[in-house]
Amino acid sequence: MNVNRTHFWLVLAWLLLVFTGCGKSNVSVHGIVTLGNSPVENAMVTFVPRDEQGETAIAWTDESGRYTIYPTDSISGVVPGKYQVRITTYQDPEDDEDNPVPAVPERIPDEYNLRSKLLVEVTNETRELNFPLNATGKVTQPNIGKEIE
Repeated sequence: MNVNRTHFWLVLAWLLLVFTGCGKSNVSVHGIVTLGNSPVENAMVTFVPRDEQGETAIAWTDESGRYTIYPTDSISGVVPGKYQVRITTYQDPEDDEDNPVPAVPERIPDEYNLRSKLLVEVTNETRELNFPLNATGKVTQPNIGKEIE
């Protein structure tokens, strides 16, 4: 009888941890990415955690530069915490024999992607984070290490 009761409470505790995410409450985060006052289309926006509470979260911008963040475990929103934000337009080429797709060049200066200085703190009250990026600065192409001025 005691073994069954103990087993029941252990399973219940495990289920609570799994379905509540160990006490983490995710928030919805969205915004607009612009480069020199123009929306940035098809950019990957990545929130990289700077502390133990966060989880990496990735989204793509639409034609208006708008994004909504979803964490990598497919649950809507972002775990509150401190993040470095990296924004990139570069996409690797696809070597499909029937339909090869060329690489998409990087348009975002290094200070927002390779060496991002964008630091944010997501709280339970955070809902909108816009990124108005300065169009000047060094742009490095990841696949060839080449700068565009």
